[in-house]
Parts: sequence; C-alpha cells; structure tokens
Amino acid sequence: AGRGVPHTVILSHGLWLNRFGGDAAVLGKVINLDDRQHQVIGVMPPKFEFPSPSITLWIGIGFGESDLESRIDHSYDVVARLKPGVTIERARADLELVTKRVATAHPETNKDSGATIGDLREELSDRNKTLIWSLSGASLCILLIACANLGSLLLARGIARRRELAVRAALGAGRERLVRQLVTESLLIAGAGGALGVLTAVVTVPLLARLIPPGLPLGGAPSVNLRVLAFATVVTVVTCLLFAVVPALRVGGEGDATELRGGSRGGGGRRERLRAILVTVEVAASVVLLVGAGLLMRAIQRIQDVDPGFRSEGVYTVRTALPAPRYAKVVDRERFYREVLTQVKALPGVSEASYVTCLPMVCGGLIWPVGLNGSLESFDLTATASLRYVTPGYFATLGIPLRAGRDVSDQDRQGGANVAVVSESFGQRFWPGENPLGRRFTIAFVEREVVGVVTDIKTRGLEKVSEPQVFLPASQVADGYLSYYWPKDLAVMTSEGAAVLLPAVTRIVRSVDADQPLSNPRMMTEVVAAQTGPRAAQLRILAALAAVALLLAGIGIHGLLSFIVSQRSQEIGVRMALGAGGASVVGLVLGRGMAMALTGIAVGGFGAYLAGRAIQAALFGVPPADPITFAIVIALCLVMTLAGCLAPALRAVRVDPLRAMRAE
Repeated sequence: AGRGVPHTVILSHGLWLNRFGGDAAVLGKVINLDDRQHQVIGVMPPKFEFPSPSITLWIGIGFGESDLESRIDHSYDVVARLKPGVTIERARADLELVTKRVATAHPETNKDSGATIGDLREELSDRNKTLIWSLSGASLCILLIACANLGSLLLARGIARRRELAVRAALGAGRERLVRQLVTESLLIAGAGGALGVLTAVVTVPLLARLIPPGLPLGGAPSVNLRVLAFATVVTVVTCLLFAVVPALRVGGEGDATELRGGSRGGGGRRERLRAILVTVEVAASVVLLVGAGLLMRAIQRIQDVDPGFRSEGVYTVRTALPAPRYAKVVDRERFYREVLTQVKALPGVSEASYVTCLPMVCGGLIWPVGLNGSLESFDLTATASLRYVTPGYFATLGIPLRAGRDVSDQDRQGGANVAVVSESFGQRFWPGENPLGRRFTIAFVEREVVGVVTDIKTRGLEKVSEPQVFLPASQVADGYLSYYWPKDLAVMTSEGAAVLLPAVTRIVRSVDADQPLSNPRMMTEVVAAQTGPRAAQLRILAALAAVALLLAGIGIHGLLSFIVSQRSQEIGVRMALGAGGASVVGLVLGRGMAMALTGIAVGGFGAYLAGRAIQAALFGVPPADPITFAIVIALCLVMTLAGCLAPALRAVRVDPLRAMRAE
C-alpha cells in the first residue's frame, strides 16, 4: 500500500482455510489487523512459504513521506526477479553503478553505503545444506548396503546352483538360455521384494515424515511418487542384472568339467572373494553412518553445554504485541505494562515479571549501528549492536547477572536522561580496557549514557556469536516511534507450570485490554530446547539408519560365513579328522569374519573422516576424527562381527568328519 492507497493483505493458503473456511468470497473483504482496516486482495497457493513456514499473511508496507525521504534506513531487503537472459553478475554490476551514483549525489548520507545481490537459493543456510547432504548420504549408504546384501544373496544362490548350471550346459543349453533363466528367476524374486518394499514405504513414509526437522526447506512433505517408484525399480533391476547373471556367464568355460567332478570341495574362488568384498563394503558403509551419527551426537552434547547467559528454568513467556494505533503514545503503553505486571507479580508462585522487545533466541535482526561521538551521521556500519527495549526487572526475571551499575528503573522516563544498559562485550568492543559506566554513545538516533553492564547472552542461538547488546528503558521510546521495538514478550519467573499460569495471565491481560490477543505461550526451556530440535531430529534419522546399516552388515557377515561353512564342510571335516580341535575351527571362522570386519572398518573409517570433514560446519567444534566416537563405533562393529560369526562358528564345530567326507 502506498500513499493514498488502502492497507492491503494477502493470506496464506493455510490461514485462508483455517480462519476463513476456504471462502472464495474473502477477496475484497476488510479485516482488522492491529486496529487498522486491511483489504484482502489475494490468497497464496498451498505450498508457498516465504520467508519461512511460520509466515501466514503479507501486508503492504505503505511507505509514508518520511520513509521515502529517509536515506539512512537500511532495514529492508529487496526481492526481485531477473529478466530472461540477465545474469547475477550483470545485475550486481548494474546495482553497483546505481549505488555509486546515489553516493555521488548524496555524499552526506550515502558515501559509505552500498548494496549486495545474490541468488535467493543461496539464502539456504549452511546447516540446512549440511542436513540435506548428510541425510542424502545416509540414505545412499543404506541403499549401498541393501544392494550389497541382495547381490551377495544372489551370488550365493548362483554359486549353490553352479553344478546344476554346468549339467544344463553339458546337455546342450546355451549360455543365452541359462542367462535368460537366471535373470527371469532373479527378477521375479527382486520384483516381489521390491513390491513389498514399496508397500512398506507407502505405509511408513507419512510416519517418517514427522521426523523431518521443521526448519528443513522442503517444497512439501515427502511422498512415494512416480519418480521414487522409477528410481526404486531401476536400482532393483540393475542390482539383479549385475549379480544374477555372473554365475551364468561363467557357465560353458573350462571350469564346467571341474564343477561336474569336484563336488563341493571348492570354496567359491573369485565368487567367494566377491561376496567378501560386498560384505566389507557393508561394514564400511555402516562405519560411515555410525561415525556420522556419533559426531552429531557429540555436537549436540556440546551445544547443550553452552551457557546461554540467562536462566530458562521456571521462566514462563507469552506474547502480547500492542497494536500501533491504540498504543501510539508511550503513556498508554506504560499504563498497560504497569497494570499487567502488577497483577502478574501478585499471582501465587510468581517472583518476578517484565516485558522485553523480543526474547533471546526468538527474533532475528534488531541490529543497529552505533556512534560514539554524538553524531547521527558518523555511524560506522561495521560497529553494530543488538537492541532491545525492556521494563524494569527484566534481568532479574531471566537471571542475567548485573556486572556493574544498575538496571533500568521506573525513573528512566521520557523527557529525562536517556540511559542504556550494555553487555560486557559492548564495553570491550567500544571502550577496551576501560569502565563503560558513564560513557556516552548513539543508537536508535539518540545519544545515551551507560548506567549498567550485564553479562552477554545468546540472543541469536546457542551456536551463533551474538553482537554486543544494548537494553533501553521501554518508557523512553518516543510517541509513535519504533513500534516494532515496543516490548511485546512477557516473561514471568514462577514456580508454577504453564498450564496454571496461562489462564491467569490471559485473564489479567483481558482485564486490562479486552481486545488484546495473546500468542506463543511457552516455557523458556522450550525456546532453548528448540535450538537443538532440528539437530535432534537429524540425529534420530541418522541413528535409525545407522542401526539398520549395522544390522544389515551383521546379517551379511552371518550369511557369508554360514555359506562358507556349508561350502567347506568337507574341508572342515578333513581338518577335524586330522586332529584339528574345536578352538582351531572356531578361530578359522572368526578369523575370516574379523578380517572382513577390520578391512571394512579401515575403509569405512577413512570414509567417515571425509564425511566428517564435509559436515564440519554442523559439528560445533567436534573434530571429524574424534577419537571417542571412532573408538565406540569400532567397538560396536567388532561386537556386531562377533555376533554374526557366533552361529556359523558353532555350526562348523558340530560338523561330523565322517559324514562330511562321505558327502560326495
């Protein structure tokens, strides 16, 4: 909405359905937002989410005369679509030319200002990119392990039938016919398994979709669509063709007569080695997944150990954003804050309460340039601070230690001395080695005096470095000025639970202003826990995939060793007949299993280190070669190997030498 144009609003599809019942006649209707009339001019498609899924409506900015004349407001981002054929580089060059012209025409305000341009897709955070790549890599590892297991089973089936194939070849069956037979049989088996897998996916994907972190920028919930079915079909067919025809391709060669005469004395030769390689690949992929999950678990532990600088336990919060027209005057806002806080502090179990512009870890932005010489035109754009307006008692409510000076007070009112409480990092940034108390600086276009110093808090999240922080008295916001910064989040230190407080706080707020809405009721512990929520969801997925991978690798080792024992039963019987003891036979089987496991661990360990380097941005200082993680993963793999070797080893010990030697 521009000058002289009514305020307009566009609804999200979800808001249109939930609040307006999907009524097509909503277009043109007038709704009340913040005591202002807005005309509904559109409804967005179902999957449109910008800039985040939490945004449910879009309001026209409505620039006023002062907004259009100002040249020092840098709080807006511009989104534009490039014309066909125009590159980012050309757009960047054109924008640089425009900013140079503006700086030349208005050097007093724009000589040091500039603009940047980039692809909107690059706004995807590094953590989200890492999350997507790690989940994709984990899925690929599971796919590799599943294919290796399937290939190993098909090879075992082919090897077990090699004598039958040799007989068919000797009786005149051509290689083409044998290959066709094996491919047909394998495709039927794989097709049945693939169909069962697709059916399982259809049932479980909606449940697994709930594990996806809410911050992950996906176009929609995952589903089993035609592309997924096509991919699954291609992988199944390729795996079958690759491993089912290997035994048939060897039929008709020089080894056929040996197969007819040799019984089961052979150990499988190159085909057995191929199966061992496949099992080794399974172990390696399992190690990569386990190490990745372990590194992320260690990262979450480190993040949870970070001191946020405030107390979250026992702090209840709720948002009561005041509408600008009704509360344009500071005296009206003061009255609302005073009456609400007085009644809330009188509630049983409440020891302190206050208002703040925005809670830590909840809002982005709120960054202002800082000037030290009292000049509004001498802002150093590299010197910034995070700005909040607070009511008295805010630091006590959140347990933020006061290092020097005092808190803001009821005497810090409009018309009096403009004061500020700053963080320790603010003092170190602007007056290194000196006492900040009594110092003066400019922020939000007003020169202020430092009256207090508090410890730094994590305003941007547990993993991010926060800017130096400034806290200003809520009573010193001018009438009709900086409405976005008016305190809106009520914080209450209490021994009661949220279920008890919400009705009481709602009643109090409605008694002060019957039309005032309340939103986002929650404990501060939930705000802090949300910082690791996406990581925890990622970890649950990776841990589940790693457990599946470890199980499949164990099954692969068990299957291969069982096959080897069955194929070498005659050899084992001869060894025992010649005096080999049970311990020697068990050692033979265990040695074969451990050799595959150790090789897989070595290869997988190197791959896990490379994977850790790739996701290092999400590890929060945990080294990719974290020795504790690797030690635990190696121990798990060795235990899994022993478990997979146990049954085949016991079966080998129970081989009857006489029966084994008479088998052929």
